[in-house]
Amino acid sequence: PQGPMEEAMEEETDLVLEDFVGSENDQLLAECFAIRREVFMIEQSVEESEEFDGLDDECVHIVAKARALDELTSVPPNSNARDRLSVVATCRLRRTEPFLKLERVAVRKNWRGKGIGNRICSHAVKLVEQNDRSLLLVVHAQIHSLEFYEKLGFITVSDVYVEAGIPHRTLIYWPQRNVTLALDKCEGSVTKHSFTAGECFDPSIIRIMRERIRLERENCYPRLLHLRFEVNELVVGSSLLRIYRECAFATQRCDFERSEKLEGFLLTLAWEKLNTGHYSQVNDAWRALYSATAACKGGAASVRYGSYNGR
Repeated sequence: PQGPMEEAMEEETDLVLEDFVGSENDQLLAECFAIRREVFMIEQSVEESEEFDGLDDECVHIVAKARALDELTSVPPNSNARDRLSVVATCRLRRTEPFLKLERVAVRKNWRGKGIGNRICSHAVKLVEQNDRSLLLVVHAQIHSLEFYEKLGFITVSDVYVEAGIPHRTLIYWPQRNVTLALDKCEGSVTKHSFTAGECFDPSIIRIMRERIRLERENCYPRLLHLRFEVNELVVGSSLLRIYRECAFATQRCDFERSEKLEGFLLTLAWEKLNTGHYSQVNDAWRALYSATAACKGGAASVRYGSYNGR
């Protein structure tokens, strides 16, 4: 049987991530459209009028590009064509105040299971945190994808509802505690939007969002899953960050047997790195990893003593 570290691993592939505004790159946008047709219209039978809503030009799109080696097997080794990259995954960020909506997350079928969806959505989260922190990041997630988004740091705030003929739930990404949200300042304007019961503009869901955020801020709950962005992936490696993500997720799910195993592994490894030389010779990424893992350990202890309710 696999141990906790092996279970946390995913197959990796080399990727190039790029973000762009839809109106500024027709070629890349066309490649995004092709993937969305494959995933949503062909695989999931979504109507074209629902998939293509006329808003893509104003959205920020994130793409993952990979070397299309499977298409180049007959190309001579010295050909420049072997360096060609093709788009294999896409998502978009759409501004609709007081929210930013993460939408149209699609990965080509033969590229799934390689962590690519996580990479493009993590890139989207970082863009929002850097540029639009006052807007609450939301996603209308298909119910089979709930755990995927929860591992990114989203929390569910609605029951099941139907969108484009597919069962969904609404999730929000936990905002920074010291940021004033546009959601807190726009009482009347939010209710002017049309909505489907259960989605982000539903007044009952907005009340749930506000209450959850208020409670979390009052209790100073840490954003355990977000702490992974404080660790330099180029130093510690993507595999260790995935293990940390699993550790944080297990902590918030109150799966203490799993979280303790992952904590032990990460703390031991980070401690060894911290003690391999003079303080100045140790990269800060290892200190960040140790601190983030210690926060998970502290969070688990708080749950057991009743002062923290895991998410």
